[in-house]
Amino acid sequence: MTLPPPSDPYAGWDAAPRAPFGPEPGPLPYATAPSTPSDGTGWVIAAIVLFWPLAIPAYLASQRSARALGAGDVVTAAREGRAARGFGVAAVVAAAVSLVLTVAVWSVLLVNVLGGGSWTADAWGLDALEEELGLDPEPGAGGVETDWLDVQVGDCFDGSSLTEESYGVPVVPCEEEHVSEVFAVTELPDGEWPGTAVVDERSYDYCVEEFTAFVGEPYDESSLYVWPATPTEESWAWGDRTVLCVVEPMQGTVTGTLEGFTTRD
Repeated sequence: MTLPPPSDPYAGWDAAPRAPFGPEPGPLPYATAPSTPSDGTGWVIAAIVLFWPLAIPAYLASQRSARALGAGDVVTAAREGRAARGFGVAAVVAAAVSLVLTVAVWSVLLVNVLGGGSWTADAWGLDALEEELGLDPEPGAGGVETDWLDVQVGDCFDGSSLTEESYGVPVVPCEEEHVSEVFAVTELPDGEWPGTAVVDERSYDYCVEEFTAFVGEPYDESSLYVWPATPTEESWAWGDRTVLCVVEPMQGTVTGTLEGFTTRD
């Protein structure tokens, strides 16, 4: 006996394959194109407005970024753009700090003035600092520290405390006890630095000549000592030609001027 073939359980179904779960997947979306990096131009403008010294490196970084973009080098363009932004941010911070300091200074000024006082260095506590460091801003013991270029004929000072590196002298009234007195001044001729020996010789010769007129007797007959304060090679380079003639006693101190002083007195 012959058996009929089993019936197809899927007879009449669509033979097209089906996805095991859910509907057929649609087409994949297109990938999003990367955005163009900024060259930092806006930060350059901010730096120019707020703190111009930082605008220079910001501008240079921005230009490098723009050139890299033109060449298609996105990585370099992004890096230089970030650098320009960094300088711009730094300019913002610097401007903020400057603003805070300005407000602080003006606040101190206003408080001092509105409080009935006048503006002095002590508003910042500088007088106390000078006192702590041993500096005397007022005339008195030790004298007033005066730059060599501001010393004049007739000024007296304590030359015993000076060194070759001294840039100033402690000037005191000649009526007070002192050691040194400036009695003459001259200017050396312009030109190239002639050398220390030449400067010293010319200065000394001039001071010895002026000594006779100041004291009233030749230098080789006097008990006083003369020395010239001369330009250095460094000060000569920026125009210093001044020679100061200084007279002192051989030992001890003096009260008053040495003008007209002779060994016979």
